[in-house]
Amino acid sequence: MSQVIARLLLIPGVLILSVSIYVLSFAPFLKVVSLYEDGFQNPWVAYQPVLWCIWKTPLQKPLLNWANLFGVQSETEMQAWLFVQDVRLEDMHFNYNFEK
Repeated sequence: MSQVIARLLLIPGVLILSVSIYVLSFAPFLKVVSLYEDGFQNPWVAYQPVLWCIWKTPLQKPLLNWANLFGVQSETEMQAWLFVQDVRLEDMHFNYNFEK
């Protein structure tokens, strides 16, 4: 009987651990990617659920504090806002006309 209970508790435990590792891996991963110019084109695609959590849930402050520890808070906050607004950077055009 105790083995059945242990197996029933194992599945939610593994699920919770997996989700926690995924959520906590976003800031270190983005920091490593930011160190390399020729890295991923859009590393944020893998972390869209985290971006949604940052903007739409009470986890915003803890997740942004976590991103701040790795120096990616401003990028994370901007990407979360763009994700919620359904704006993709590749769809945007920036006009850098510096002529006076």
